[in-house]
Amino acid sequence: MIPLCVCRAIRDWLRISGITAGYLFPRLYDYNRLGPSQTHMDQSEFLQLFRNMLMDIGQDPDTFGTHALRRGGCQWMFQDLRMSLPDVLNWGSWSPDLTHSIILRYLAADTDILRRPRSSFFDPRI
Repeated sequence: MIPLCVCRAIRDWLRISGITAGYLFPRLYDYNRLGPSQTHMDQSEFLQLFRNMLMDIGQDPDTFGTHALRRGGCQWMFQDLRMSLPDVLNWGSWSPDLTHSIILRYLAADTDILRRPRSSFFDPRI
């Protein structure tokens, strides 16, 4: 399988679609005609297209959903971009009331792979 570079894919999409402002994924009409970039594709439309593309490459579409994209986005903003927790909560439309443990399940899970050994957590050089 050829690895996909997301940056190149988005660059190509912007070139092909002609989008210069507005939503990255505008609403589709008649399954192949882009609406104005000021109208966004809703979640069910995106999920259907996403699953169709998974089938095109031989993947089982029932094992994927848009929730993984939301969780991955949350982790990327918090861990890689170092966004503050209130900003991540705002982006995800979560309640700022931190008594809810749901945000912790988004930021860290028992299936996550640690990026560095625990012994180095307080090492300022890393």
